[in-house]
Amino acid sequence: MPMLAIDMIRPPNNFDDVPPHIRQNPKYWPYFKDCIGAIDEKYYLVDAGYPNMKGFLAPYKGERYHLSHFHRGSQPRGTQEIFNQAHSSLQSVIERTSGVWKARWGILEHIKFKSMGKQIVIVSATMALHNFIRTEDILDMEFQRFGTNDDYSLDEMNIGDLDNHTRMDDSEMGDIRDRIATELASR
Repeated sequence: MPMLAIDMIRPPNNFDDVPPHIRQNPKYWPYFKDCIGAIDEKYYLVDAGYPNMKGFLAPYKGERYHLSHFHRGSQPRGTQEIFNQAHSSLQSVIERTSGVWKARWGILEHIKFKSMGKQIVIVSATMALHNFIRTEDILDMEFQRFGTNDDYSLDEMNIGDLDNHTRMDDSEMGDIRDRIATELASR
């Protein structure tokens, strides 16, 4: 299992490859073309619990973010809400993947009662198997159960309730976020 984990739990060798879900969807392409890793000018798409800092692109704070807020209310207003809606939609793909992983491997429910060493082994093994199933295109009943709904959300954190330390905003990533927001608003 450790060797399978080494092969299956790692970022792609080529960070120039854009995931098909981004490349083939005009809602995301070309705006989030660099959302694949945190090297060079690349970055990880993160939720509101992370600061917007080098290598991490977070949503705007103090604006509507979760897709359900847009479904219940009006369309996004202003560049920041437009960005947050696109960011949330793409983030839901990541959350759905985490949801499937947790649903598939019931042992993760009780992992906090295991020693740290066992937690590492359990997470590595379940991630390796999960990624193997996905990369080998094996019929995946868990992904089918969760569907391809872009509105999937594990939970909806209230952005306004975050601690001050998560409100830091790196100017470089802020510029990238502002550029993407402007491009999204002008399409």
